[in-house]
Amino acid sequence: MNWSAILKTTITGTERSPLPEHPGVAHDPAQTALESLATANLLRKAGRRAATMGRDGEHRKVVAEADDRPVCGDDAARDLHLILSGRFGEAMPEYAGLLLEKGKQAPPELLPELLDRAARYPHMAAQLMTVAGKRGAWLALQHPRWADLAAEKDADWFTGSFPERKRLLTETRSRNPLLALSWLEKTWQEEKPAHKLTFVELLHIRLSPADETLLHRALKDKNRDVRIAALEMLLRLPDSEIRAQALAFFRERLSDAMLPARRDKVLKKNLPDMSEDGLQRWMSMPVITGKSDWREALLLFFISILPPGDLLAQTGLEKEAIVAAFDNAAGAEQLLESLVRHTDATWTDAVLGHFCTDWRHVIWQSKAMTDFITAFAPDAIGIFDRTGAGIGFETECVLRALEHFDRPWTKAMAVFLLEQYRRAAFTFQSEIPGWHFAPALRTAAYHCLPADALATEVAQAYFQGRYPSRPREFLSFLDIIRFRQGMRQHIA
Repeated sequence: MNWSAILKTTITGTERSPLPEHPGVAHDPAQTALESLATANLLRKAGRRAATMGRDGEHRKVVAEADDRPVCGDDAARDLHLILSGRFGEAMPEYAGLLLEKGKQAPPELLPELLDRAARYPHMAAQLMTVAGKRGAWLALQHPRWADLAAEKDADWFTGSFPERKRLLTETRSRNPLLALSWLEKTWQEEKPAHKLTFVELLHIRLSPADETLLHRALKDKNRDVRIAALEMLLRLPDSEIRAQALAFFRERLSDAMLPARRDKVLKKNLPDMSEDGLQRWMSMPVITGKSDWREALLLFFISILPPGDLLAQTGLEKEAIVAAFDNAAGAEQLLESLVRHTDATWTDAVLGHFCTDWRHVIWQSKAMTDFITAFAPDAIGIFDRTGAGIGFETECVLRALEHFDRPWTKAMAVFLLEQYRRAAFTFQSEIPGWHFAPALRTAAYHCLPADALATEVAQAYFQGRYPSRPREFLSFLDIIRFRQGMRQHIA
């Protein structure tokens, strides 16, 4: 049977291009064509010589280098199979970390699936390729879809793709910040605005006075986001000229306007004319709509951009007083965004101590509050637990925050979430149903210590049969916890 003739028949139809009948082949023309196509394809594959040439024309090694690390046991291999099949997919980082910690490698039979996962999730590729070992590196070179995983990472700053250049700048800033700075200075004019923004933000790695010249160029960029990012970096440099000017402007023009009772009067006195020369540098930063007060917009911009410690030093106010002074939605959002940007957890007591007195405050429905609780979840949950605050319709942002807290959970966080879930699913004392907790429970299951979760009163009561119901989300939670517990034992 000729491959091209069969393919032609399949495309044009058996009436226009019939195939000769063969013994043992169906007499229906269409069936004959299909069976012939399948048979010929198998013959082509069986008769093809295996390629041993690399993309560079050199012969590839037909045998992988020896790897001294032992392969994980059968139980751990079955765990990896479950992870790769998708049932417990989010346990992969922990599994890989434990395998590397114990000096073991993945079983050879699962390497294709492991390489597929590494190709789909580039941020995990380095860790997974280490787990795959030398066998995995050899196998990756045999298939074009995986070849880049084992290729040498020799990206060039001037010719690489944006992800490669971002990785290169991050790595080089850590070991040689001046070299990374020189690259960026040479290509700055040709960079896209979105790329400029990313690169400026990466300058926080070993930020130094040497970066000031480039940041001044960025401060004059056409893109507002790039200008703000540059200003933020300059404000982090203790001796920068821009920092001194910004602090002087805030102290002389805006610091007395912090308290709401005299804000309008002070702002109108200290900022009489929008066209004043001394204002032009700062007026290009805040977003001012037709209906907004440009003076208050400028004040809120400085609240959002100044490091929180400078707010305290320049105003002489306590944290609680500043939080109370910006109790309105716009002011509270700017302040919370600044605290998250500067990762200042010392304000958590002041912020939650103020807003927990009014669960109907609009800030509880904002992304800014969700981001704030996510950033400082251990401190925030400690305050909620200490004050007896629960999760209801007005404070569902706490659930959303815990849902996104994909870092190690403290025992107190696990206990708090499960206690709130108990009230919703088992004793029906909550405003919200238990299934609302499903995403947060899933995140907790993958990031808390299994022993902490199983030791909680909620889990113990469930095992003792004190709760007649069997909610699906709680069964899923326990399933993940038990899997992780077994996984740890199998790898150890």
